[in-house]
Parts: sequence; C-alpha cells; structure tokens
Amino acid sequence: MIGDKFPERIARRLVENERGCWMWPGGLSTWGYGQAYYKGKQARLHRLSWELYRGEIGPGLYVCHTCDERRCCNPDHLFLGTPAENNRDARAKQRFPKMQQTHCKRGHELAGENLYVDARGHRKCKACKRDYVRVQTRLRLGWPRELAETAPRGVKGAYPVPMKHRRRGPIARKPPGLVALTGKHPSGAMKRKGVR
Repeated sequence: MIGDKFPERIARRLVENERGCWMWPGGLSTWGYGQAYYKGKQARLHRLSWELYRGEIGPGLYVCHTCDERRCCNPDHLFLGTPAENNRDARAKQRFPKMQQTHCKRGHELAGENLYVDARGHRKCKACKRDYVRVQTRLRLGWPRELAETAPRGVKGAYPVPMKHRRRGPIARKPPGLVALTGKHPSGAMKRKGVR
C-alpha cells in the first residue's frame, strides 16, 4: 500500500501514477509542492515523506525529486541535496525555462557570437547589452531619454551639456551627429556667438 507511514487521512488521498509517483491531489504550496496539515502544522509532503521513511533532514539541505514532479511524495523518488546540487540537477535536466529560450525579448537570437554567460550562469544577449550600454552612456552625456533610445547606433557625441558641467560660459557645445539627425540644433537655442 502506498503511503503506509503517512497518517491515514493523507495516505488514502495519494494516487500512484504510471511512473510510480505518489501524487498529492490536495492543496499545493505557492511553488506547486503538495502540502497538508500534520501535527497541527502546514507541512510539505515531500519533506514529510523523507522524514517518515528515511529520517531527519540536515540543516541547509533540500529534499529533491528525481522524477521532477513537485506533487510526488514517493520516498524512492527523493534524495537529499544542497541548493547547489539541486540547481545542477535542474540544469542537467534542462528544467530552467530560460535554458530553452532561443531568442531574447527583443528578438535577437541567443546563439553563437550573440550569447554570453554571466558570472551567475545566466544566458545573456550581447546585442541587448551593447544597446543598454549605448543608451546609458548617452543619458550620462545629457541626452533626453527619448532621443537616447531612438537615435541610430552611428550617432555619437555629447548632447548640450547642463550648465553646471560646462567649462566656459553659457554656450552649448554642438554635438557632431545630432544636428544631422534632427535638422536643427538639439538645444533649440537661438543663434549666439560661437554657435552655428
């Protein structure tokens, strides 16, 4: 009989599927693990199963599933592991949703020269990173956000620098590429000495 060490009210509700998982049809935690009351407290059933059938769970250890069914509480499908081991297991089984992603949210392909893995092991798009750095640099140079995000890649130079950052006088520097882009001086200032 499945779940013979569980309390009778829990054991009678367990359903064995074709893979041998003892599936819990009742309440689930936020993360999708089976849970029920045991001795007056809310308990995750896979952890309870380990404690009833195998013994104590050490501090800092997870009860991991070999079957990848969060509702399963069959002790033969469980093993103890550290968070790092649990993540390695998930990566090996391609369980992280982003690992199956072929394109970034802006449509760039996540493969070959356009893909890099950051220090935390996350897959990132190089084209999006370049765009982000370009926009942030333009914003630091004083560009308005709308123009910083929409101007083509080749347009470079400083937007008129705010007064507190100017070296001499109230005359704005003329950025080389922006006049050609907009057709007028970006600050909208009237012609003054030194500004053409």
